[in-house]
Amino acid sequence: MAHLRPLDGTPTRGGVFFKGNLHVDSPGDVYVDMADWDKGYLWVNGRLLGRYWRIGPQQRLYCPGPWLKAGDNEVMVLDLHRHVAGRIRAAAHLHRENA
Repeated sequence: MAHLRPLDGTPTRGGVFFKGNLHVDSPGDVYVDMADWDKGYLWVNGRLLGRYWRIGPQQRLYCPGPWLKAGDNEVMVLDLHRHVAGRIRAAAHLHRENA
């Protein structure tokens, strides 16, 4: 979904802000899957979508379509434990299909 990089050099421990851009052709409602991350916060275009945590319950965060724009959208993650970026994926539903 978005290629994220640390905001401050090459971190060696958690508590890192990651930033990247997400290109959207046609904005619409979406769930952002944070399953590859540990514990932290997610912002899109300066709006806090919420907190996520690997052990649950919150691993997918809802992003309303009006908060996105056609073209590049700024994505920022603060992960309290990771120092290497994980993957962020878009999902159509709150729950995983195989769950």
